[in-house]
Amino acid sequence: MERKLAYTTAKGIVILAGILSISIASANLAMGVFSWGFVFVVAFAVAAAPRMSLALPRSKFAISFADALIFLTFLLYGGPAAVIVAAAETFANCLYLRKKGFPFGPFMIPTNVSIATVSTALTILAWDAVNLAAFGHLDLQSTPALVAYLGFLALVQFATSSFMVALFQSLKDGSNVFTTWSKDCFSSSMTQIVGAGLAGLIFRLITFGDIITGGIATVALSIAYLSYRQTIREVNEAIDQAEEAEREKAWVERDLRREAERHASQLALSLEKEELANVALRKSEKDFQHAALHDSLTNLANRKQLGDILRTMIRDYKEDPSATFQVLFLDISRFKDINDSLGHTFGDKVLMVAAKRFVRMLAPTDVVARIGGDEFAIILRNVSTVGKAQKVARRIYDSISQPFSLSGNNILISVNVGIAPCDAEYNTPEEVLRDADIAMHYAKERNVGVAVFTKELRLFHRTRSLRK
Repeated sequence: MERKLAYTTAKGIVILAGILSISIASANLAMGVFSWGFVFVVAFAVAAAPRMSLALPRSKFAISFADALIFLTFLLYGGPAAVIVAAAETFANCLYLRKKGFPFGPFMIPTNVSIATVSTALTILAWDAVNLAAFGHLDLQSTPALVAYLGFLALVQFATSSFMVALFQSLKDGSNVFTTWSKDCFSSSMTQIVGAGLAGLIFRLITFGDIITGGIATVALSIAYLSYRQTIREVNEAIDQAEEAEREKAWVERDLRREAERHASQLALSLEKEELANVALRKSEKDFQHAALHDSLTNLANRKQLGDILRTMIRDYKEDPSATFQVLFLDISRFKDINDSLGHTFGDKVLMVAAKRFVRMLAPTDVVARIGGDEFAIILRNVSTVGKAQKVARRIYDSISQPFSLSGNNILISVNVGIAPCDAEYNTPEEVLRDADIAMHYAKERNVGVAVFTKELRLFHRTRSLRK
């Protein structure tokens, strides 16, 4: 809504500026301007120029004679006359385009006329300021002076008109002003350049005063214009014929495509059934793979997945001693009493609660596995010291020891934790789990909750086993 209001306001401001420019230009027209030559220029701008634009095939670029007439009027009759010619030519061109079916929005014709008028008036003011400050007075009979004069006019005319057009487009659709200018307006600079060159050529022919030379030049320009116009028409006809052939080809291809689609639909139906079967097969394979590597009760990693991960970490540690890890072996105490008193179903719920507590207390990179019954194992990745592993184990011990309510029963369990630090002597996962299990049993026997494996513990365990 705000953009629409700004767009409408901008049109009103430009139209008022255009009316003011035309009024000032009319008031400053010298009486000497009103001659048959000026009348001819105005008549040509209104009647002939809109119909003589040369548009490149399938392009937004068109060579217009309007700019040539405006610049020629600058040279022959002065700035105010050029403003009048710009207004008359733009108005006639808009009416011609509307007759050809080109749509114009509300007040866009007076807006276009005002843009042409204001840009021409600004060009006059800019030239007067620069000419007075830098050149003093240029002799237009001098070719360098004429080139400088027309080049400046073309540059300022292009800058002012293209900026206003880009600004209006930006207010209309919300696009960036510079993007719109570079994409849609920059190519129009060719019309000002060509127009300035043509105006300079006509001006030199008029001031040269040689009727024969002027006639020859006029005939040559007319032949070139008609030849180029004919070439453009032939190119457009060739493009139209090619497009018609493409349309006919498209109709044939459409019929063939419909026939192919009828056959393809049957094939697609059979392929869809096959794909559904493949999806079901892939899902069953995925479920099987998941079941092979995860505990069905807690959805934690099982002993096989734990062994695979440990095997990889043992190999990595041998290659890079900085890739440290610690293995925790956990056993839930008094779990047998819960099973015996409350049943195996209730015991399974207790195991699931314990598993969730283990996972919540560890880093995402750590691994928690259920390796059987009430026994769990944890791999702590990138834990470099036993002391850090003991802190983690102690937090787990304290958390599990907190009582909780389950199905109306107050449950109190604890856990015994054995820690096996990474060591270069380990070659298999079983060796690591063995030593962590030894430390866990030591913690259980001594009722200390957490114990770290040492080689002395292994010797003690072997000695006791031999005695038994």
